[in-house]
Amino acid sequence: MRVRDTCILLATWGLTCTALAQTQSPPAQNPGAAQPAPQSSGPAAASSPHQRNVTGRGTPEAATNENANPTGASSPHQRDSTRLAEAGRAGRVSSGMMVDDRSGQTLGTVADVVPAKSAHRYVVVNGSDGRTTPVPYDVASSMMAAGKIVLDRTAFEQAPKISQSELSRGSSASWRKKVDRYWRKHPG
Repeated sequence: MRVRDTCILLATWGLTCTALAQTQSPPAQNPGAAQPAPQSSGPAAASSPHQRNVTGRGTPEAATNENANPTGASSPHQRDSTRLAEAGRAGRVSSGMMVDDRSGQTLGTVADVVPAKSAHRYVVVNGSDGRTTPVPYDVASSMMAAGKIVLDRTAFEQAPKISQSELSRGSSASWRKKVDRYWRKHPG
């Protein structure tokens, strides 16, 4: 009973305060007091001479960069992101294609695309260091950007290397297992 009476009292008090607030007249204005100017968005609405000067300048907005190539991005992070986005629409890997690191320095060139008995294929890269590095085709093709393959330099340099004789044997599965294991852990 007491709780109900308290609730009724609070509700009545709240309604009374609301009604009183709506019926009070605004305070009298001092005729000599400065009236705020209507809001404007032009230079005259700025609060200081410096702001009015800067706001009054008709500085055009920077033009949109129409270059969809990763080189058109303005920061290394944006360039890497653009390369990764382009990887989704990657084309075919072919002999002679350049292999670069993320900074654009050459790691090597694609010497060949080697088929395997399974559905796997390998991209054979002749590194600028003279060593031969096989990369699973799916890794290489997913890292294509602007007609090049873009790989992490450290991952590429530490990847398993093979000799030309191992490559020519073709059926040897030992280097393929090593290569697959490595690139699963270091996807480029």
